[in-house]
Amino acid sequence: MIDWTCLPEHVLINIFTPLDMRDRNAAAQACDSWREAVLSPYLWRHYNFKLHVGSRTSNHRFLMCIMRYGSYMRDVSVEIDQGHAGLCHMGIVTMERFAALRNRKLRLFRVSFIGDNDMYFSDEEYVETLCLLFKSSIHSRSLEVVDLSELWVTYRDRLIDTLSKFNTELTELRIDSRQQQCKVSPLCIKRLIKRCRNLHTLHLYECNLTDRTLLKFTEDNHVPLKRLSITCHHEGKYRFASETWMTLARSNPDLKVILKFQHDCQTEHVLEMIQMGMPVTEVHFMTFTYIYAEVNWVTECLKETLRVFKLRTPLARNAPQLHIALLKMADQCKRLDEMHVTCDLDKITVDRILELCPNMKKSGKYTLRY
Repeated sequence: MIDWTCLPEHVLINIFTPLDMRDRNAAAQACDSWREAVLSPYLWRHYNFKLHVGSRTSNHRFLMCIMRYGSYMRDVSVEIDQGHAGLCHMGIVTMERFAALRNRKLRLFRVSFIGDNDMYFSDEEYVETLCLLFKSSIHSRSLEVVDLSELWVTYRDRLIDTLSKFNTELTELRIDSRQQQCKVSPLCIKRLIKRCRNLHTLHLYECNLTDRTLLKFTEDNHVPLKRLSITCHHEGKYRFASETWMTLARSNPDLKVILKFQHDCQTEHVLEMIQMGMPVTEVHFMTFTYIYAEVNWVTECLKETLRVFKLRTPLARNAPQLHIALLKMADQCKRLDEMHVTCDLDKITVDRILELCPNMKKSGKYTLRY
């Protein structure tokens, strides 16, 4: 029979890691060895604060956790139910407590909303608190990964300038929120790239970029750019020069570009945005219309680089031109190994796509309904 009190500490830490705070505290009361494991800094390196309605952990315990273990935490996620005003306020208090830590070792910080904003909570309070958190890095280590893609607030230059000024070791940044407009200027992104020379992953909007902004990644004293995700919507009217993409690809040979087109993008915008020679490996469409022309253009321009294609649309199966376009993509895009299409296709089309893409069929990385 196993003596659970004699398990090595690293084994106990692996067991306790998925537990929430309440269960960890209960485990600490079982015996001395379990208590030592719960108090170990390694157990608290990664933690997800879930501020949900009906949470088993009280707000007081969350704050006590930050006070007691916050200096051990390296990767932190804060998930907030924005439909509850009290939890929205608690999210702000949680970030304020992290900002107040003097010996903070945070490497990754992610904050996200879930649910509907029935309370219409002001996003300005979150922006102010994030500025406070980013600025407090002057007393601690620099943040390296910041993910704000699921925090549905409007970002402006002051927030990103504060982040880049006090967190120069930043390597990854995501500000492509799905719910709000992004008011960050291309000049602000240029300052970000100049200050954060190790930045290699960036998720943002088309309106945050210009050719000059992209060319900052070609400077000799900047690490190679690995991943660039650009979300396009109706406000983005900028046309990038093909020479810019060629220069960027030469200077960053491992670069993977992801293009995401929102439902309000016009066909003309898509055709102008996607160009020959772009190092695009993924294309995502969210649309309510027939877009076979756009799919054909993706195939024409990106047949040498495209690996992932996603199409989210409520179209019915009586769209033969779309079926033909998808078959053409499967036939000509030889590197394509992942395809997700949410509308209904006919069985013949699905079978033929899988026949043309045997690696995709083998890996199971596809969503093709009929």
